Amino acid sequence: MRICCTIVWLGFVLLAAEKSSDIRSVNFANLGYPWVTDTGDREFRWLTSFDSMVLLRDGHHVFKNPEDCGLSCPALEIQEITFEDVNGDGVADSIVTLLYTTGGTGYWHYAYFYTLANSKPKLLAAFKGGSRLSHGLHRVFTGNGHLVIELNEAKENQGECCAIWKSRTEYEWRRNRFEAVSKPVLERIPLHERRWSLKLLQ
Repeated sequence: MRICCTIVWLGFVLLAAEKSSDIRSVNFANLGYPWVTDTGDREFRWLTSFDSMVLLRDGHHVFKNPEDCGLSCPALEIQEITFEDVNGDGVADSIVTLLYTTGGTGYWHYAYFYTLANSKPKLLAAFKGGSRLSHGLHRVFTGNGHLVIELNEAKENQGECCAIWKSRTEYEWRRNRFEAVSKPVLERIPLHERRWSLKLLQ
């Protein structure tokens, strides 16, 4: 029965993707995302190859059987979806930010950039953020016609949870990839952008 239900659900996801005529109509909460098996690397890096697929259901995926790890299972969930023109073609694309939690105190982010090709979501690029102050993702957005990625920096912080400084780098879509068009600029994080929470302080 579980196999049958999974097949039906996958069919629904693929059908929804095929019928998309606008990037905003893609059901990103129930979509398969290319995945790289964790190698223990905790630094920011662009992902250029994948070895598996992770299927989100209602914006969430648990990597182990909850019966084996209870509330401490490694999991992946959607943190934010925005629609912005990231490749400079004048049409809105999507930026999907996913939060990976180890089941303990570790966490980091993944960002996926999608456009539409033949009415289907097409992955343009993806990156993995570092861990917390080691280039953990602070924010990703578009500005000045570029993709802007802000990463946490370990300077004058208040513990591993709470970044006070960030680096800002701008990228441009060139030759089917994002290329840096600026050097990282160190900036102090404004108070209203310091996303400290009980979840991160635990």
